[in-house]
Amino acid sequence: MSYKTVEVNGKTYTISKMNAIKQFHIARRLAAVYGAVYASQGIISEGDYEKGFKALFSCLASLSDEDSNFCLYGLLECVSFKAECGGNFPVMSDSTTPRNSEMRMMEMITLAYHALRFNVIDDFFLEEVKALWSQIQDQEST
Repeated sequence: MSYKTVEVNGKTYTISKMNAIKQFHIARRLAAVYGAVYASQGIISEGDYEKGFKALFSCLASLSDEDSNFCLYGLLECVSFKAECGGNFPVMSDSTTPRNSEMRMMEMITLAYHALRFNVIDDFFLEEVKALWSQIQDQEST
């Protein structure tokens, strides 16, 4: 497990990493806040923030725990990993627990993203979203 030591007002504290699910829910709740901070700090451009990130961050922040768990767990249930012993094992040990307690939030989100692309977006939305985005861009340029 990863730890970080910090000193505050002369006292030493140890901070441990939380599991990926908890990281996700905290990040989701704070998404609108850190999206605005990223834009104000130049980490993402103000234009990119207004065009897409603001809506994404707001959407993530507005999901209930039940809805976000349903989506996240559902996506991760179809992901497996190749173990050192040679077999393939599901990423989730049951419907709500990642098998790897060392998994970090960004690794989990990346896996969920790939599962979403493979299962939903590539087959159902991608071409329609691209066409819609193209129409929006054309309208804004005229």
